Amino acid sequence: MAFIAGTGRLNIDLLYRITKLPESGEEVYTNDFSLQFGGGVPASLLWLSKLGIETQLATQLGGDIFSEFAKTQLEKYGTRVLRFACDENPVNITSALILKEDRSFVTYGSNAMHTQPVEKAAMYRAFHGAKLCIMSPGAFDDVYEKLRQEGTKLLLDFGWDSEMSYE
Repeated sequence: MAFIAGTGRLNIDLLYRITKLPESGEEVYTNDFSLQFGGGVPASLLWLSKLGIETQLATQLGGDIFSEFAKTQLEKYGTRVLRFACDENPVNITSALILKEDRSFVTYGSNAMHTQPVEKAAMYRAFHGAKLCIMSPGAFDDVYEKLRQEGTKLLLDFGWDSEMSYE
């Protein structure tokens, strides 16, 4: 059966709907809060799983409370997970302040995953035969290229980067 694969660092979003951004030193209260599974590639794969599409995610999970929440969500909807070795804090934590007109984010973590060569080989085996692979920039370019040569369609989600430009 055809499936969609992807790799990316997990994100847990703490969403606060507020009426104004707090000034420096000010606290703003809200009764509208939600804890969500987030992050570009992992969240896309989770939503595809919810729609009944077979998915495979390569990511890092630890033993912390945020990794456990992410693992529970992925298992609940049937996303297969290839777990890479992880650092101390493998899951990004984002606080999203949602206003009527826009939103602002503060994220603890990074967009990068550091992997070992053996994990690249495991990722290739897990993703071989995927119809679509949602890529994250960085360490896996050689795996993506091999998949592309075999007919897998590639889609790049490079996330937020303060150095990003149209050039």
